[in-house]
Amino acid sequence: MFALSFRADMQGELFSFSPTLKQYQTIFAIGSYWRLLGISIAIAFGVAVMATALAYPVAYFLVFRAGRAAGLCLM
Repeated sequence: MFALSFRADMQGELFSFSPTLKQYQTIFAIGSYWRLLGISIAIAFGVAVMATALAYPVAYFLVFRAGRAAGLCLM
C-alpha cells in the first residue's frame, strides 16, 4: 500500500509505474485533508480513552470479585 501511494495516477497497470510525490503534494496543499486527519485523531483518542475507562472496572471485577466464575465471565 505504501508503494502504491507514490503513483502519479491511480489508473493503469498495477506494477508498472514511475514513483512520484504528487499524491503527497495534494494532501499537504489542501486544508480539508488536515481537518479530516484531525477529526480522525480526535476520534481515535476518544475511543482509546473510553476503552481504557471501561476496561479497568471490568478487569478489577474479574480479578477481585468474580472468583471462580471469572472464566465464565470472560467468555
